[in-house]
Amino acid sequence: MPHHPGVQTELGDAPPDGGMTDVRVPRPQPLPTPAVHRREPRNHGHAGDLTARTPHALPRVGSPRMRRPGPPGLHGHPRTEEDPRMTIDLLVIYTNRLDECRDFYAGLGLDLVPERHGNGPDHYAATLADGTVLELYPATRRPETGYLRLGLTGDSPRTLTDPDGRTVVLTAPEGFGHQPQPTAGRRDQRSA
Repeated sequence: MPHHPGVQTELGDAPPDGGMTDVRVPRPQPLPTPAVHRREPRNHGHAGDLTARTPHALPRVGSPRMRRPGPPGLHGHPRTEEDPRMTIDLLVIYTNRLDECRDFYAGLGLDLVPERHGNGPDHYAATLADGTVLELYPATRRPETGYLRLGLTGDSPRTLTDPDGRTVVLTAPEGFGHQPQPTAGRRDQRSA
């Protein structure tokens, strides 16, 4: 095995010349498509329009959909066919300011509907364009979610204030409407 400085073996042994060696890790075998928690599609008052609310089926490992090049990954790094193809199906935010958070996310354009599962607490849920469900729960039995950074893409830019009083500038992909001008004089702005 060739020696390269800065690369440890899996046992951490250094070769006699003081350099480090490559680690050879066997490629994992494909697993069957996992069972994924999916909610039943909701009809939020749009009779007959369940196509946008129906969750997408996950591609099977090795299928043509799995090998198709995807969009750039985190921070623009290119993806390869070996990258895991995981999606987010459910995102739950626990908050002590449920109504303010509901108003904020509704201001972003989400259609939040009230829900209650069994004896659980009243909460709000919205289905995003890709089928992901965003839920807002009161932080009564659990602590608040705390600091959370979400990257949301919308179809129309807007500027609003979050429940903490910070200005949020929602941008849209190029070609969708005009981009809002940030409010001058505020240092606590952020993009959603």
